[in-house]
Amino acid sequence: MTVRGPTAWCIALAAALSEPAALAEVHLEIQPVFGESCLPRTGPAELVVTVDNPQAQAVTGALVIDEALPPANRVRTVRAVPVAVPGRSRVGVRIATASAVSGNGLVVRLVDPRGRALATSPLAFTRGADAALIDATQGARLALALHAAAVAEMGPGMPGAGFNNGVGAMVPRGPTACAARRSVETGEIVLPRTAEGYGNVALVLMDTCTLTTLPGRERAALADYVLGGGSLALVVTRPDDLRHPTAAALLGTGLSPAAPAAPPLRVTTIYYNPMNGTSGAQRPAPATLAGAVTWRSGHLHHRTLATILPWSSTEQLGATAEYGFGQVHVLSWNPARAPALDDPWSAHAVEQIAGLTDARRAQRLFAPTPDTTPVPAAVRAALTPVDAYRPGLGLALALLLAYGVLAGPASFLVLARRRGSLRALGLLPLWAAGAVALIADVGGRSRSALGRARTLAMVDLPAGFARGPVRRYHGYYAPDGGALSMSVQGPDRGLVADAACGRGFVTAFADAGGTRLVGLIPMAWVTTVAREEGYETLAGSVAIVPTDGGGIRVVNRLPHDLEDVVVVAPDGATVWSFRRLRAGEGREARSGRVMPADVAGRLQGHEVASLPRWGSPEAVRLAAGQAAHPGDERAWGARLAAYFGHPTRAQEWDAALALPSTPARRTPWTADDAPVLLARVDRRARAAQDGGLKVDRESLWVRVRGYGGAP
Repeated sequence: MTVRGPTAWCIALAAALSEPAALAEVHLEIQPVFGESCLPRTGPAELVVTVDNPQAQAVTGALVIDEALPPANRVRTVRAVPVAVPGRSRVGVRIATASAVSGNGLVVRLVDPRGRALATSPLAFTRGADAALIDATQGARLALALHAAAVAEMGPGMPGAGFNNGVGAMVPRGPTACAARRSVETGEIVLPRTAEGYGNVALVLMDTCTLTTLPGRERAALADYVLGGGSLALVVTRPDDLRHPTAAALLGTGLSPAAPAAPPLRVTTIYYNPMNGTSGAQRPAPATLAGAVTWRSGHLHHRTLATILPWSSTEQLGATAEYGFGQVHVLSWNPARAPALDDPWSAHAVEQIAGLTDARRAQRLFAPTPDTTPVPAAVRAALTPVDAYRPGLGLALALLLAYGVLAGPASFLVLARRRGSLRALGLLPLWAAGAVALIADVGGRSRSALGRARTLAMVDLPAGFARGPVRRYHGYYAPDGGALSMSVQGPDRGLVADAACGRGFVTAFADAGGTRLVGLIPMAWVTTVAREEGYETLAGSVAIVPTDGGGIRVVNRLPHDLEDVVVVAPDGATVWSFRRLRAGEGREARSGRVMPADVAGRLQGHEVASLPRWGSPEAVRLAAGQAAHPGDERAWGARLAAYFGHPTRAQEWDAALALPSTPARRTPWTADDAPVLLARVDRRARAAQDGGLKVDRESLWVRVRGYGGAP
């Protein structure tokens, strides 16, 4: 048998990762997208790997990132990217890690189609940042100035970590500033190609010229980063840039410039100096805001920047547009050019704007999750078809009844009429053998035909938006057979196999078209799970708008009905519900039923408990099915399902509430300053097959947060 395609790659990678590297002249140069100083300390990172091929012949293969000493007691998912390097050439390749780089002993290998490791390079990065401020302006002068200031204030040591307060303690100094690199060959700016690459970024400072010239994948990744709760600060270099489709999508149309009404000297920033423990007020230099220009109309407002610096006029520092869960600030001054570059107040103001991101992103539904995170027990239970045995059992029962009738009364009656009733006793072993053979054959065929797949997903939508972060679990229930192969479309999607079930060497091949997961061998009649992460665009949106008198109006603009709709007030004190909100229908939240506290308690501040970390005794018991997921509390799912009149959906409710769980974090189901909607989307399965198995159930839920959309 000839093995081709991703399965062959999987076999080759398995052999390569277990053997020493072959001698070759190919070299690997690895750099984080934003440099080592801004490498995420705790989450995954996006790397730029330059493959240098000095040989005359071309090199083809796959770039693989894996653990240097992988444990042998569990399935692991290895990330790989196909590579083709012409002779005497250098090619840059993007690859994302599955976990934090620092302290995890990761290694990058270049493997050829025959399984030979042509080059190997360990990831020896030890620095990083909890929060990063990325300067993507021309020249990145602000990042360079902040870096120089940090070195001067700290003295010898690691820039960006903090200030020494004189008694040996380090005081955090805010986000670490890093300059976005530009390609030496093309001059294009180097930015992440997935939103995951912005994991620890608090603010991106960018000029509008750079924004309008971004390549497609970098532009889409930046938009998803802001949509998911990030912050983008724009410096207008040319007014015509604001008419570009990218700027119009973020800020709206019809923008007009205006000079701030208040004099610049009214602006004051409160600062704290950890060097001597003093604090005070800092004013901008007269020249910093002398030529300030703010912008109006579109989606812009001036509330956010005015609250950061309350002593200024509302328009003094610029305007803000809400984009999904994030914000885009159009600054009235250029902090990356003189005279603002020489003014300490300007840098402090930019750092304050970056500080807005943490509060918003703390309310996001999905946090970065390690590949080794166990699947919540409630999710696994919802993906397991408990009725898979029934057709085969029914057919076997019918065969037994037929055997009882034919081997007993029927055969004796026929032979008795022929005066050979004793002959029926001799035929009984033949009847029994035939019945056993038929039942075994029917059982095997029915079990093979009953392999099926299920999906459970939740999309975290900003109100009025059709796109948002998604987490989807794929469950595969199949007989013992060959390796599964599953794929998802889009460069912003990731797949990882459940580390607790299944066998085999699992590889996730990622390219611009999507991600393919190959090599996972399911255990016979045990649900094998794969987790999908990324961003998803639905066919419509859900609008939540305020009404006169402080009410809330919900409009379903999806082409599907919403079932079991829950609307939580901004303060979480009141919860309304609707059994169904039809496509195109809008209703006042107050017209729904007020949900009693004993049913709504899970959504009124009762947070989902965190999953145990991989390797802990709790995680081992959870993987073995001996313990319930800490956040399951099945009574809540039963209460909610019974309240909506669908008792059979108790398991699905439990799974939906447990789906966003992440280790060391509690899921924020409510928001302090905005309403939240939770509902099940009533739609049929979009795909007939998943992983080569028939899809018999597709469960999709949405959480909608904030105000937005047309009433």
